[in-house]
Amino acid sequence: MAEKPSNNKGMAALMRMSARMASAASSKIPLKVDEEGMHKVLRDCDDAMVLLLNERARAQENLWKLQGPGEGVPSAEMSQAQLEQAEATNQSVGAALSFNSLKSIFQEVSRACSQLRHSVAYLGPPATYTHQAARTRFGINAAYIQVERIPDVFSAVEKGKAEFGVAPVENSTEGAISQTLDLLATTQLQGGGG
Repeated sequence: MAEKPSNNKGMAALMRMSARMASAASSKIPLKVDEEGMHKVLRDCDDAMVLLLNERARAQENLWKLQGPGEGVPSAEMSQAQLEQAEATNQSVGAALSFNSLKSIFQEVSRACSQLRHSVAYLGPPATYTHQAARTRFGINAAYIQVERIPDVFSAVEKGKAEFGVAPVENSTEGAISQTLDLLATTQLQGGGG
């Protein structure tokens, strides 16, 4: 097992933030800080967030190792229970961010962590419905591989160039996409649905 890198800067920032928050919570007099002091608070927040985001990513990787390969495609989206926990915490700290803003941030963090193990082939070009579906499922930071034809999506996964593939199963003009359905029926790959 690789040794965990030291993050003294992030830990020190987290300790300073905790001390400031505890002091502010116990004092009835608002904490007054000049502009330079506020920049230091912002730097401490950023350093502490980097520490915590990396810790979350490591925890997500360890959870996947414990869970094993599993069935189907794990979602990059946070569960309803996780979002409710975040909302409750947000309310308990005197929210400066709206819950919708916080939800967007947490969903992107979850998507970024999900890309730690995902490469995704999709029927291109970028900004198509297939690309948008892939980004919704795997997050904006997954390693995306654009291909030109539906069989190329399947081939990329079968040859190990991508862990997952996203291909359309129907569209508004033609209905069911028989080529995708045929390939799902004739290959060893499994459909995951979205």
